[in-house]
Amino acid sequence: MSGDGDSRLSVEADFTQAKFDNLVSGWSKAQKAPARATFTFVGRGRPTRLEDIVFDGNGASIRGSVEFDQNGDFVSGTFPVFGLADGDKASLQLERAADNLYRMSTPRSGRSRASRAKCCAISTCT
Repeated sequence: MSGDGDSRLSVEADFTQAKFDNLVSGWSKAQKAPARATFTFVGRGRPTRLEDIVFDGNGASIRGSVEFDQNGDFVSGTFPVFGLADGDKASLQLERAADNLYRMSTPRSGRSRASRAKCCAISTCT
């Protein structure tokens, strides 16, 4: 526990034995293919954050952070490194908008789009 009241918990996960099939559109991982994730859970009451997210596996490389509101619902995510295949070099920003829409933007291109999230790894979709 740090002096400002934050509680921090380091998390490591080995997904080698897991199988993912289109967890994110266009990305799958076979069972026994190496994959690993680490992040730091930071709670200051509410809202909470996942910081220093690192995921590597089956060509995917993701780095970033995510914030949740006081109800535990997804608010925003910033991923300065977001690649789903070897050689991908992108960044991604996600934020919850009105009416259960999620705005996705790639800061380098300035393009953004809103979409109703039907299958998301980190949201409460309806």
